[in-house]
Amino acid sequence: MASSNCRTGSGRRRGRISKGRDDGVVKVAALLDRMPNWRTFLAGGLDEAAMEAIRSHGRTGHPLGSAEFFDKLEAILGRNVRPRKPGRPRKAGDTL
Repeated sequence: MASSNCRTGSGRRRGRISKGRDDGVVKVAALLDRMPNWRTFLAGGLDEAAMEAIRSHGRTGHPLGSAEFFDKLEAILGRNVRPRKPGRPRKAGDTL
């Protein structure tokens, strides 16, 4: 089924954005303030550095964003979401 004929999920959501209607997930005005012409933006594609950043974060499951984004996300969730060093944390008396 083509997304343009879809009555649920992202197909319906795209229709609401283009018609300027909010739903439980998307606030249309905020999206349109940031990117007035989504069709042009999406047709333009992303450069290789942006694609690699998305791939890398998709593999690790870590959020991708600025320090301000992490600050806001941590405040909302009440926990640390920034990537940490791999492995178990060292105890006070541990040596190499």
